[in-house]
Amino acid sequence: MCYTRITHTCNGKAAIAYARGCGCGHNGHRQRNLLIGSVRMLPDEIESFETQMEQDWIKRASSKNKNQIRRIVASFSPQELDAQNEDCAFTALEIAQEFVKEAYPDRKACIFVQNDGVGEKLHLHILVSNVDSLEYKGCRPEQTRYDYVEQEFDRIAGRYIDLDFGQKNKEKLSQTERNMREENEEAVDNGEEPKNYIWKDDLRERIRIAMRMAKSEEDFLDELKNQGVEARYGKSKKNGEYLSYELVDVPESMDAGKKLKARSYSLGDDYGVDALRSILQEKTNHKPLDDLEQEKVLKMISVLERETPAIQPGRVTEERIKMSLSGMRVKGSAQAMRNLSENAVEAPAKYSVKEESVSVKSDTKEDKMQEVAKASKNPAYEKMLRMRDSIDASEREKMLQNSMSRDAWSLCR
Repeated sequence: MCYTRITHTCNGKAAIAYARGCGCGHNGHRQRNLLIGSVRMLPDEIESFETQMEQDWIKRASSKNKNQIRRIVASFSPQELDAQNEDCAFTALEIAQEFVKEAYPDRKACIFVQNDGVGEKLHLHILVSNVDSLEYKGCRPEQTRYDYVEQEFDRIAGRYIDLDFGQKNKEKLSQTERNMREENEEAVDNGEEPKNYIWKDDLRERIRIAMRMAKSEEDFLDELKNQGVEARYGKSKKNGEYLSYELVDVPESMDAGKKLKARSYSLGDDYGVDALRSILQEKTNHKPLDDLEQEKVLKMISVLERETPAIQPGRVTEERIKMSLSGMRVKGSAQAMRNLSENAVEAPAKYSVKEESVSVKSDTKEDKMQEVAKASKNPAYEKMLRMRDSIDASEREKMLQNSMSRDAWSLCR
């Protein structure tokens, strides 16, 4: 499903100017808008969107109407629409135009298709006039709600694309929090300080820090205290086991008498008991080696490479490392094996020969190697013969040695 949010503003001109931009996009992008479209209006280059909407805002609307624009942002996941595909940008514009016509009938709207966000996802800025062009009335109450926008946009988008339901909504936000976040984002974009202190966002950040630092559940509670947060476990029939948080270290601007409490399930999926235990379990599975343990593993690998014929130096395989560690309790050895085997390549098979199966009669080392290679039916022997005249003796010796097992090589000495 598409991510959507809706906010309002009394300054329609500023909202349109912000979405239109001044040429360059955000985050180093050369282009602010991929496409610009509209509903019930002439193109922006013929007559500015502000001028066309202003006729309804000022000349025709009631003086009681303070809000001029409903700002809707809709973002697509990479599975829904490719931000780098030009056809996908046109699809996004079509979805937005149809959404406005059905969800906000008889209203003017301008649409900006962009991909200049931090995540570089394809997204839309849809600016709908709060005043309709027939009766000059404001939006109905349901048209200002987040759930209405989400439901209607997904309904329209579903006609064009396969909606991505793979991601859960990890953070639960009230409409007020969404509005405050939007105001902060715009302030930052304009080079200003964030205007609003959102205490739940502050709490979320402190919880994330404590989870990263903690080594156990008890340690997590201690880390929270260090972050200015009190916490306790609780249980409910509807939500099961949860954590109850209280932000006690608050900015001076906040009311000291106000209790800032929130339960984990009201903050989102990433702040509950299951999320905490999952992070702690991952730390246990991927515990890094200390210096002594790392030295033990490296020594075993060195011995393994030196004494195991099937492995050449620098070609350690996960299977062989497991053999070297079997029966030994080395903390973190499983993770060490994964790290060391990421770029490992299995050594080519060595061609073996039993000592009693061949009688080496030659005197020189090279001739001995050729006799053994021939007896073991080693393909390198045939290759060496074909290249005999083009390579020197040392190269011929190296070619044969690299293909021999230790028992075969012992016959050549």
